[in-house]
Amino acid sequence: MDNYGYERSEPPGMLPAVGPIRWDESAPDEVDNANEIDQDFQLGASFLTLTQNNTIEVIQPIFKAIQAGDVKSLSQIVAVDVKVLNSSRCMGLAPIHAAVQTQNIGILRELLNNKVLISTTDLFGYTALHIAARKGWHEGINELLEFGASPGKMMELSSTVKQIVGESPLHIAGRRGDLQAVALMLRKEPDITVCDTRQCNLLHLAASSHSLPIITRLLQEKQCQQMLLDKNWKGNSVLHSALGLKSVKEVKESKVFDTVKSLIDAGADINAINNNGETPLYRAALAHLPNIVGLLLRLNADPTTLTTSNHSVLHAACSAGSCESLVHMLRTGTVSDYISHIDNDGNEPFHLAVKSCSSSCCEALLQNGDHLTKKDHQGNTRISLILKCLPTATQLISDIFDKHISISKISRHDPDFQVTFDYSPILSPNTNTLQCSVISELSSSKLEVFFKHPLVESFLRKKWNCICMIFYLYVALCFLFLIIHTSFVLLTYGSPLKQNNSEQHLGQIQNSSNLNITLDVVSTELICVDSIWCTYTTTLACLRAVYIVLGIVIIVPELLMAMTNVKKYMQFWENYFKIVAYSTSMYVVFTQNLSSPSAILTIERPVAAVSALFSWAVFMMQLGRFPAFGVYILMFTHVAKSMVKMLLAFSSLIIGFAVSFQVLYRDQPWFGNFFYSFTKTLMMMIGEMNYIEITRSETRDTNNAINILGSIFLVLFLFYVTVLMTNLLIGVAVHDVPVLQRESHISHLSLRASFLVAYEKTWLYFQNISFFPKSVLNLFARPCYINPMKKVFPNKYPKNKRLTILSETIEEAIDICSHQGNEDNIFIDNEDEDPLKSFKAFQFLYFRDKKALNNNIKQMVNESKQYSSILEQMQLLHKKIDQQDYLISNLIASQRNNN
Repeated sequence: MDNYGYERSEPPGMLPAVGPIRWDESAPDEVDNANEIDQDFQLGASFLTLTQNNTIEVIQPIFKAIQAGDVKSLSQIVAVDVKVLNSSRCMGLAPIHAAVQTQNIGILRELLNNKVLISTTDLFGYTALHIAARKGWHEGINELLEFGASPGKMMELSSTVKQIVGESPLHIAGRRGDLQAVALMLRKEPDITVCDTRQCNLLHLAASSHSLPIITRLLQEKQCQQMLLDKNWKGNSVLHSALGLKSVKEVKESKVFDTVKSLIDAGADINAINNNGETPLYRAALAHLPNIVGLLLRLNADPTTLTTSNHSVLHAACSAGSCESLVHMLRTGTVSDYISHIDNDGNEPFHLAVKSCSSSCCEALLQNGDHLTKKDHQGNTRISLILKCLPTATQLISDIFDKHISISKISRHDPDFQVTFDYSPILSPNTNTLQCSVISELSSSKLEVFFKHPLVESFLRKKWNCICMIFYLYVALCFLFLIIHTSFVLLTYGSPLKQNNSEQHLGQIQNSSNLNITLDVVSTELICVDSIWCTYTTTLACLRAVYIVLGIVIIVPELLMAMTNVKKYMQFWENYFKIVAYSTSMYVVFTQNLSSPSAILTIERPVAAVSALFSWAVFMMQLGRFPAFGVYILMFTHVAKSMVKMLLAFSSLIIGFAVSFQVLYRDQPWFGNFFYSFTKTLMMMIGEMNYIEITRSETRDTNNAINILGSIFLVLFLFYVTVLMTNLLIGVAVHDVPVLQRESHISHLSLRASFLVAYEKTWLYFQNISFFPKSVLNLFARPCYINPMKKVFPNKYPKNKRLTILSETIEEAIDICSHQGNEDNIFIDNEDEDPLKSFKAFQFLYFRDKKALNNNIKQMVNESKQYSSILEQMQLLHKKIDQQDYLISNLIASQRNNN
């Protein structure tokens, strides 16, 4: 038998395995009881399921009657034994609990009329009124209240049930936002100031459910002022509860707004601080509620309070990606000192704005005191964070640059018409830092297309006009260095050997070693230099001094660029050319063997050849900064990259032919080993087959099969490599030329930008050297600083005078302003205006729109050509498929006939 005198066919322990409910201590207050509601419903559902499926063999008759809703059977059971009302249990539920679970008013009244104990609790300490409040069963609540159920009775928590919030039925109704249930319970005049076990009063719970009618009803009570000032176990006030993160996501902002406003009007503290240091303003910003943020700020909420995590309200707004909230707080003018404030995790508001992918928040911060060049504690600038982490970086930077271009609100052809370029987003506010840091980041992020933006292009042009003479001087020094180095290499390593010196050195080598070296080998591979620099040691010393001076001027800027950011520096292949050229040049000149008598230079000779080639290649790249040569050098480098890729793709075919020719023509000197064979094969690609020399009778093999196979391989090489591959390479090069011509201007600006950055970094480096002459620094410092505002009057300059900014750049700037809604700036309908000026303004708009239309037509033509080519390929593919189908059908038909 069990505890109630009933036999069971199964051992005890039939109660459902309900473990203790665990709560997240950091969870907001408004969801503290969410899992409890689910647990209660699970318990009721289990009761219904068990009784319907007969999983328990013997169920007390009273519970069967309650489940079936049979009032007559219930009356008969109670008439036999009235004690069963209070002593019976099924799954921990008393009969009155089961009646409330089934929500049968007839059953409940029958139980109440028979004096059932209303205060009986279940396993979790809930009374029948608790369960009715959870169910929202108003009829049952009213009936229980009429029979004396207490709405303020707290739960009797069992010691086996951990971390469940103890609350009264009134708390449950308030938390659920059940106005009717609260109104029924308030008629019994309970103590509404009583808090649950987490120190939440009824107003806290109503605020978390955003039930404005309940809040309005409670604020009419005398104890409302005390409830407004009460704080729960986390130190949250009623405003904190109304602005909980989880609760506000489920309702509209207007409903939360009305809740907050009613609480503030009643006297709630808008600057209350909880245990985490959070204010209602902080929670509103974190919950992305801009209207409430604006309301709190209008009511003098303090936006300067910091949380225990050192978060400001700006951190909260940026973390939520709420630009409107951020703008509300920035307009107060009291949070300017917190724009760069660092929290305990090392994050500034800008970091959180980037992490939330909110470009609008980033733009708002940049417009209100932050700057693209500002660095964080790790040395990362704002623009580098944008380029690395923000998906909409291109659009954000473009919008920032566009908003710093303006035009006057007069006719386009008026003499006083002006275009204003504001370089404040590019220039760093700190004069002791790099002024071109934004340009440096753009060039290293593969977003060089921004160099064509009117603001950036005009900035680069203005800066270049200040520094161009220094660049020309730098190029002249590079050319001087190149001429001196080339002359040195030719004098030292390019002069023919004297026979007597070679014989003398051969004798020295044979006397000092055991090697058997012939005179012919020495005369072809070794160079004796005692006849040149051993005689002119003073000249060599002067030459090395010149090398040191020119090396400082040329190499130091490159070293500063590399040391600033090695990773970025090594991303550009041009820098590898510079490293090879400078290192080999210094090695060749400063080697000890030059000044030692009778030295044999075996390593220096190939190093000198490498240094000469790479030095002239680097100078070629320097010429790319000149407008006249830039486009051609750009075309050369791009075509070279394409051709290298093509050769790598077909390298296996070339290697195959090289090996075959070495095997077939092994007696030929140019096919003697694989290296010679591969070099000869590459030479044959341009058509220099030298067929007669290869197949002449003196060197032909006696095996005719090898001769025939060699001829076949030569024919195949002529067709596949010399004809097809060479024409393919030419086609690829010609195909890229139109694209390269369009991109040449951007590349030209990029080269100029790199020189500007190198110049400024060099100047900053020497500025930190105390013994460097200040007069020289001041002389070279002038090009580093330009006026942050540039006003251009394109109609006031005579035609023979050159504008400091290109006319194309000015036209693009005007076009940007027109797209920003400033069409009135270009053409103003003024009755007093000269008709000729009005016509010219209209003509300008006409040609501008015509140009844009032509560009769109060209793009459509290119797309149509691609479409037509794809369509032709598909048609050919369909033809091949039809032919295959035809062949397969004929094959099947022939097989059937044979069978």
